[in-house]
Amino acid sequence: DSRRARNDATWSDLPADVTCWSYGTEVFKGRSTGKVSYGDTGRISFVDAANGRYTTIDGDCRVVYLPKKAA
Repeated sequence: DSRRARNDATWSDLPADVTCWSYGTEVFKGRSTGKVSYGDTGRISFVDAANGRYTTIDGDCRVVYLPKKAA
């Protein structure tokens, strides 16, 4: 639990590249505006940076958080 809390605190406000597959076929590739939420059933939710819409996806997803830009 402490590791998950630390990761949430470190990465939760950063945008992420999100790629998802279903049965080996890519079904989504894009970027979140910030936090990606993970549901108990394996569903992820985030705001899509391309269109500003709240998006949920079921599938095998890779989420790569982007580093903070230097000020």
